[in-house]
Amino acid sequence: MDVISFRCTGCQQTLKVKAEYAGRKTKCKKCGASLTVPEADSAAETAAAPKKAAVADEEEGGGAYGFADELETKPVVEAPKKKKDQPKIIRKVKKKSVQFAEQWEKFRITLMLAGIGMGCWGLMWILRIVVFLLGLFSQISYSSLIDLARLDPSRGINRLVIVLGLEGGIENISTAKTLLTIEYVLALLAGAAFVGGYIFCLGVPERYGTRGQALTLLILGGTNIFLTLLLKLLPIADAMEFIIVPLVAPEITMSAAATERLAPIHAFWSNSPFWEMFAAIVIQAAFFAEPILLAVFLRSVALSIKDDEWLEPKAMTLMRTGFGTFFILLTFYLLSMAGTSEVLRLTLIVFYLLWQGFFLGFIIYFIVIMVKARARIAYLLDTEDEEEEEED
Repeated sequence: MDVISFRCTGCQQTLKVKAEYAGRKTKCKKCGASLTVPEADSAAETAAAPKKAAVADEEEGGGAYGFADELETKPVVEAPKKKKDQPKIIRKVKKKSVQFAEQWEKFRITLMLAGIGMGCWGLMWILRIVVFLLGLFSQISYSSLIDLARLDPSRGINRLVIVLGLEGGIENISTAKTLLTIEYVLALLAGAAFVGGYIFCLGVPERYGTRGQALTLLILGGTNIFLTLLLKLLPIADAMEFIIVPLVAPEITMSAAATERLAPIHAFWSNSPFWEMFAAIVIQAAFFAEPILLAVFLRSVALSIKDDEWLEPKAMTLMRTGFGTFFILLTFYLLSMAGTSEVLRLTLIVFYLLWQGFFLGFIIYFIVIMVKARARIAYLLDTEDEEEEEED
C-alpha cells in the first residue's frame, strides 16, 4: 500500500499517511497543528512506506495521526440508573441452633416470676416513700410520744409506738403501721415469686456454674423470706416485741427529734446499737444480693447460649446497677451513726432521697431487662430460619 511521508510544520514530527489522502486536511496528534497532506514526490517514498497507515513508528520517532473527516464521535454510554423500586430478593438464613433448647426454655419462666417479684418491690417503694413523707412533714412532740408509749404499764415503754411515731408522725401511727405491714407482706410475696423462679433455674443445663448459682439463689431467697417474716413483719404487726430499729425504720434518723442529741435516736432505742446496725446492714445486703446474683445467673445463661451481643452486656449492667444502689444505702447507714447535728440530718435526707431514686431506677431497669430477656431467649431458641431481604 502506497503511503506519503512528510513532516509536521509545527513540531517537525514525521507523519505517514495513505497516498490516497493526498491534498486532504488533517491534524497533528502531537501538537494539534492543522496540516494538508502533500502530493507524493517520488515512487521510492511510496514504496518504502509501512503497511499500516496512521500509526506512529516508535523506532523512527513517528506518531499516529487521524483525519478530521474520519474521526467519529462515540456516544457516551451512561451507567444505568438504580431503580427506586427494584424488586428485593428474600433469602433464608439458617440460624444457629442452641443445644438443650427445651431446658433453656424453662428459664423464661424464671424471668417472668422475677419480673413479678420486682413489681412487688416497686409497690413496696411507693409505700415506703409515703411513710417517709408523712414523717418528714409531721410535727412530732417527742415528750407526747413517750407518754403515748407508756400507756400500757404491763409492757413498759412500747418501742413500736416510738418507732412508728418517729417514722410517720405521732398523728399517723396507725397509718404508718398499716402501710409498713402491707409493705412487708408484699416483700413476702416478692420473695415467693423469686423462689419459684429459682426452682425453674435448677432445670437448666450445667454450664458456667449455673447449677451452683441456682442453689445459692434458692437458699438466699428462702433466707430472705424467713428474715422478712421474723424481723420485719412480726415486729411491725406488734406480734413480737424485739425490733431491730435501723432495719424496720431507717427513716427515724432524719426526724427532727434526732437533732442535737448525745446519741443518734435509733441507737438510743436499740438494745445493742452496734450489733443491730451491723445486722441491719447484713440483712439489707442479703436483700439486694438476690437480684444481683440473678443478674450473674443471667450472664451465665447468656454465655451458655452464646449471646454476647445483647444478653451478656445487659446482665453486666444490671449487676453494676445493683451494687451501686446498695453502696448508696450502705453510705446512708454509716452516716446515720456519725452524729445528730442539723447539717447531718439534712445530709441524711439528701442521701436517702438519692438512694430511693437509684432504687426506683434499679427496679424499673430490672423489670425491663426481664421482659426483653424473655423475648431475646425465645428468639434465640427459635429453630426456624430467618428471612433476609436483599436488593437485586
